[in-house]
Amino acid sequence: MEEPHRTSKTGRPRKHGYGMKNYTKEQKIVAAVWYHERHYTGMTYEQLKVNFYVRFRLALPENKTLRQWELQLFRSGGLSGKRRRMNIGRLMHIPYVRESFIRFPNASMNQRSEILGIATGTLSSILLKDMTPEEIEALQEKGRQMANNENVSVGPKVNNMEDKKTKIDTKKD
Repeated sequence: MEEPHRTSKTGRPRKHGYGMKNYTKEQKIVAAVWYHERHYTGMTYEQLKVNFYVRFRLALPENKTLRQWELQLFRSGGLSGKRRRMNIGRLMHIPYVRESFIRFPNASMNQRSEILGIATGTLSSILLKDMTPEEIEALQEKGRQMANNENVSVGPKVNNMEDKKTKIDTKKD
C-alpha cells in the first residue's frame, strides 16, 4: 500500500507548525477511540494509519500524539485539555445553609447570604442544585416550631451588620 500523502482535500499542502496538523474534534475522537480499542480489536498502528486515511483522507498523527488524545479523552471526558472541577466551596456551605433555614426561617435571600457570609450567587446555586423546595419548607417549619417552643423571635429583622452580629451572638448562648 502506498504511503498517504500529507495534503488537504483540495490538493494543496497543509499549513502546520512543527509537524502538528489542525485536526477536527471528530478526527481526534475517532483516532483516540481506535487507539484505545486497538488492544481489543488486534489492530496494529499501521492498520490504524490505513483506516484513518481511508476515512478522513489524512495521515494519522504520531503514536505519541494519539496517546495524548487517548489520555485526554478518557481521563477528562473531552479533548479540550481542561479538566472539569467540582465546586468544593459550594458543597462546603450546604450544611450551613440548611442550618440557617432552621435558625432564621424568615430571612430573605440577601439577608441569608449576609448572615452566612457567602455570595448571593453561591447561595442561589446551592438552593437550585442541592436542596429541594420541600426540604427548604421542612427546615423552615422546623425552625418556626423550635422558635414557638422557646418563645424566641426568629429571623433577622435588622438593618445593619452590627445588629445582625449581636442577634447571632445572642442566639448562640
